[in-house]
Amino acid sequence: EEEKKKEMEDILGNGDDITSLGLKYRKKNWTLSEYMELVNKHKKVIKNQKYPVTTKIRVDNRAVQQFQVHLRQMAYTIQRMGYLYGTVSDGKKPASKEKPKNAAEQKKQEKEDEEYKEWQFKNVRVAVVYEPPQHGDDNGCIEMNDDKQNDVNDIAKKLGLERVGWIYSYKGKRDYFLSGREVLKIAEKQDTYGEAFTTLTCGLTDGGQMKVEAFQVSKLCVELVKQGMLIVDPKRPHMLKLKKPMELQRKMVSEVETILFVCPLGIKSTESIFKIGFPVANRPMAEEQPSKAALKRVLRSRHNLPFMDQMTDFQLLIYLSDYLTKEDYVDICGAIKQQNHNRIKRYRELIYLYAGLDL
Repeated sequence: EEEKKKEMEDILGNGDDITSLGLKYRKKNWTLSEYMELVNKHKKVIKNQKYPVTTKIRVDNRAVQQFQVHLRQMAYTIQRMGYLYGTVSDGKKPASKEKPKNAAEQKKQEKEDEEYKEWQFKNVRVAVVYEPPQHGDDNGCIEMNDDKQNDVNDIAKKLGLERVGWIYSYKGKRDYFLSGREVLKIAEKQDTYGEAFTTLTCGLTDGGQMKVEAFQVSKLCVELVKQGMLIVDPKRPHMLKLKKPMELQRKMVSEVETILFVCPLGIKSTESIFKIGFPVANRPMAEEQPSKAALKRVLRSRHNLPFMDQMTDFQLLIYLSDYLTKEDYVDICGAIKQQNHNRIKRYRELIYLYAGLDL
């Protein structure tokens, strides 16, 4: 019994941790079996999450390629990040990859899947990328204060889009999916923006080609990060230290590999209605900046297209939000969402005159 009590203290700690279970408020006298049952109910066990919440992610490759182009132009010496805007829809639990060979394996699989029955799985579709103001260097980037963020979110909302994830680049080759720092940051963002929030990473392969991968971290990881239980190991990027020992494969451990919290996702391509061509905002080192001259060039290059198609460019709409009244750009975004050609045509003269184009 003493051994078992020691094991429980290793799991929960002592003092405040045990008190946090509210033992003295639950009942006066406890048997060891009752105590262990309560502890087992509340203790944290480190294990892989079999299924990610986001089971399908479709990405408009043109939006991601536009992100990658700037990295190439900077010779990969400056890291970048951006937020993904798109849509989230209801999904369903994926089928198990391994088919059970016998009744025993079938029963085991059913038991493993039991905890996922009440989960709300999601599908994510990425349409556009917005790069906020940031400071980047060879090792990473830091997001800066963004005066346009509310306008960007408002434009996205009126277009029927929401923030569904983020993308960032990283330096060099590595033999792990995500570092400890990345896992903690992703967990914070999933907690902030919701369980469907998805991460895309962008790095170079051995052959010098850019590769894009998709990830989420497990629900347990998000919970542990909220509780401050995970600590970055500065010397071993693929490891995380635990604030107190936890159970892993029936052993108490004080550190874990990041892969235990990582859920890789498969990416499929799609094509949204949004065009690429107007200069991306917040790229101070880019050759062409968002400007009236850029607006004129882009509209002129699309003069054979319906005005609806000329305007369906997320970066262009962000730029015009500084020129148009909020009422006007919200109305334009609503027309694009509803594909109302007559409604958006009302703004053709106003925008052409601003750009210095003949009607």
